[in-house]
Amino acid sequence: GYLAFANGRAVGWCNAGPSGTMTTLPDAASAEADTGAVVCFVIAKPYRGQGIATRLLEAACEGFRSQGLAAVN
Repeated sequence: GYLAFANGRAVGWCNAGPSGTMTTLPDAASAEADTGAVVCFVIAKPYRGQGIATRLLEAACEGFRSQGLAAVN
């Protein structure tokens, strides 16, 4: 997963990783090895609407690329 910080405090979370590791997905065991999954975002209420989820998604996609994953679910 990925955390976003503001002023030293966690203000956002993105649960993302290789699809096969996401036990909350019903077909995780049969997921393609080169596929990542973004399962959820949580953003603290005072920080919503400020682009934090977008930056978390960008970080997750960059993480997928660095792991050699070719697609995102």
